[in-house]
Amino acid sequence: MKDIRKRKALASLLRAAGTMALMVIFVLAVCPMILKLAGYEMYHIVSNSMEPTIPTGSLIVAKRITDTAKEAFVLKSGDIIVFHVGERIICHRIVSMDGTSMVTKGDASEENDPGSVYHTQLEGKLAWILPGMGKTYESVSTLSGRLMLLGAVFLLIALKGPVGRLERPRDERKEI
Repeated sequence: MKDIRKRKALASLLRAAGTMALMVIFVLAVCPMILKLAGYEMYHIVSNSMEPTIPTGSLIVAKRITDTAKEAFVLKSGDIIVFHVGERIICHRIVSMDGTSMVTKGDASEENDPGSVYHTQLEGKLAWILPGMGKTYESVSTLSGRLMLLGAVFLLIALKGPVGRLERPRDERKEI
């Protein structure tokens, strides 16, 4: 009788762990796709220029600014924006604005960024900060990361049978 309770408890624990793992896989795999479809982009923060507001290693989600939306998109001093300078993507705060350009700076810096940011350089406006999630996002964004997630799903499916057998007494189990 004790043995049956232990097996059932272990099966319940394994089932809960499997459910949690599937939820994590869902969040890591599906949520980024949904966010992209809704007009958001994700960026891994690799510098300390925006600390303490945005810690190094954070994942930020920015509302994408498209060419057609640039005119209607309302930005103001104090907003945190994502923009590009050449190939580099930068996330800094708007310090001041005029009709055609913005002056920005990182929160960790005493001085403004050199040069102005123009509307054509804008990528997005900060929507959310997820501290510590940048590396996780980067790793599952690669082909090998996606294959690992897919492998985890197949592993969880494959373990469903053995976990179910733990709950049944030995005399009820089918011999294979």
